[in-house]
Parts: sequence; structure tokens; C-alpha cells
Amino acid sequence: MSAFLILLRTLGGSALGAVWRFITANPWRTAALALSLIYVWQGHKIKVTAADLDQARSALVEEQSGRLADRHQWAAASELSAKIWGAVLAAQRLQFQQEKDKADEKAQQMVAGYAARADDYARRMRFSALCPAAGSATGQSSGAQQGHAAQGSDRPGADAVILSRADFDILNDNTRRLKAAHDWALEVGQ
Repeated sequence: MSAFLILLRTLGGSALGAVWRFITANPWRTAALALSLIYVWQGHKIKVTAADLDQARSALVEEQSGRLADRHQWAAASELSAKIWGAVLAAQRLQFQQEKDKADEKAQQMVAGYAARADDYARRMRFSALCPAAGSATGQSSGAQQGHAAQGSDRPGADAVILSRADFDILNDNTRRLKAAHDWALEVGQ
């Protein structure tokens, strides 16, 4: 016999013994009572599970609605951010365009000033004004009639300008620098 049954028999006069005598005397009632207890316990468990399920469903609905609200807020924030960024870019473009226009105007004024000074220098330093004995651009001087003036395309024209050696060197140096800067800009642009 099992140890449990031996224990119940030894406790015959106690409460456990009374329970054991009831179980052995009324097996059908004991089974019905046990099934009733199991039904109540499982029913309570099912109710708890159903309540938990309802609570979980409501939490899921709340979470989904919260995520939907988050998506709407994110979309609105993204749209607002795009508008702000577009306004910032437009303001920067306007500022850069204004700065470019100012720089272009200043450069045009400088070029006009340089051109005016160059025209004045050329007028003062014309070959025909500094060397009237050499004759006109057509080469019809007394020296040309005698064959002493330069002949052909090598003779100075009406717009020829006389430069000092220092000015000539400056022009050559600046031309070389401008050519190098121009070539560099073309390389960068490619």
C-alpha cells in the first residue's frame, strides 16, 4: 500500500481520517464535488483569461492608435521641416544672389576703370604721337619713301602703343598668370 494510505489509516480519528472515510464511503459524491471544484476553478481561470484578453486587445488598440498618431505627427513634422528648410535655402539663395550681384557690379566698375586708364595710357603712348618722324600708319613718311621704314605687316599700325620694358614685363607676367588660372579653372570645371 502506498504511504499516503498508510498515513490516512493511522490518522483514522483525525480530520484527515474523516475526509478519507467520506471519500471511500461516497465515491460518486466525492467525484461530483471534485468536478464541481475543478469547473469553478477552471471557469474562474477562463474568466481571468478572457479579462486579460480583453485588456490586451484594448492595449493593442491604444497602441495602434498611438502609433497612427505618431505617424501623423511625424508626417506633419517632416512637412514643416521641409518647408522651413526650403525657406532657409531660398533665403540663402537670395543672399548669395545679392552678394554675387554686388561683386559683379564691383567687378564691372573695376573693369571699366581699368579700361578707361588703359585707353588713356594708350592715347598718350601711341606710336604715332611719340614718334611723329616715323610717319603715319600707312607708312607714307619721308623715310618710307626712302625705304628706311619697316615694310609689310611688321610695321606698327595706327593703334600701336609704346611700352617701357618694365611695363612689357608686367604685361607678360600677368598674361602668364591669367593663362595658368584660366587653364586651372577649366580643369576644375571638368
